[in-house]
Amino acid sequence: MATSTGSTSSCSVFDKQYYITAVTMILPTLFSPTQSMPGEAPGDLAPLIHPDAKFYEFPHMLTPEGRKDYLTAYRASTEPLNEFFKDAKYEVMGEMVVIVSPRPRPTTNSSRASSQSYGAIGKTVTANVAVELIWTATVAKDCGGQLREGVQMTTMIAVFFDFHNGQLVEQRNYNCVVTPSVPREPRRPEGENEKSQDNRVNWMAREMKEGLISVTSTRRLGLCLW
Repeated sequence: MATSTGSTSSCSVFDKQYYITAVTMILPTLFSPTQSMPGEAPGDLAPLIHPDAKFYEFPHMLTPEGRKDYLTAYRASTEPLNEFFKDAKYEVMGEMVVIVSPRPRPTTNSSRASSQSYGAIGKTVTANVAVELIWTATVAKDCGGQLREGVQMTTMIAVFFDFHNGQLVEQRNYNCVVTPSVPREPRRPEGENEKSQDNRVNWMAREMKEGLISVTSTRRLGLCLW
């Protein structure tokens, strides 16, 4: 599993480790705040995220309309997690796939000055990171449909990150929610089912006697009175 503990300050934006560390810092904010790195503060993400970065969460069971957002997604992400889910956690499956692509930068004065902040005069760098997660949580309160309190949620997630000069410029989430198993209704007390069936039989017999329903209709309903 490709994970990292520490900050990106000790890495160059031309190194794969920089992006592994950056993604490791970003993932908990969206999926499990309790799994943040030790000592990590919310402000630590600011240098990693471009102000105009784009975020896409494609439609799935929990978000049928999808989402297009960014900074608000990070700032508010813990609120719905804490309100609707508990014990949320994720696991990175396998290795992160990281592709780093440095290329020449136009040598204008402004470009040269900008590139110096990344320690690479005359060059720019793009990077792409792909990671697969398994996210699990427990529904904290009834949300309608299959999302009942106590239901265990499991989601397979593929996340793709695009970086430019060390900053995240686009993130795309593809979520596949495993259909949750709804807890079964409590079993009725012994004999209650038989009592209910007896009531149905008595009602059908009375209706037949009064001519309100026919024997044919009774058979279609799956009841045999003899």
